[in-house]
Amino acid sequence: MGRVLAGEAAVVIPETAEEALAMIRDGRRFDAIVCDMMMPDLTGIELHEQIAALDPDQARRIVFVSGGTFDPHATGFLASIDNPQLEKPFRPDELRMLVGNIIASLGHVAR
Repeated sequence: MGRVLAGEAAVVIPETAEEALAMIRDGRRFDAIVCDMMMPDLTGIELHEQIAALDPDQARRIVFVSGGTFDPHATGFLASIDNPQLEKPFRPDELRMLVGNIIASLGHVAR
């Protein structure tokens, strides 16, 4: 995903969800956050919950990416939020469009 967005914006790719949370705890701000629903250390739901507790505005900037297989909890979560969602496989232009829409809603050009 980083390669798809690299020409459009400055891209930061943390190694883990915990590393991403540490960046936000340290005051880093991101125009958009692309998050897989299934990750080794935290689920997308858990990451969203923790980001929402730290910075609700940044939680609204998360684009969720999934493989489409969910338990009822994940399905209910995705239905309950307004965040953009992409199901794998997706086209690169779909990701660019969603991230571009988030950045445009902020009223400035990506950093």
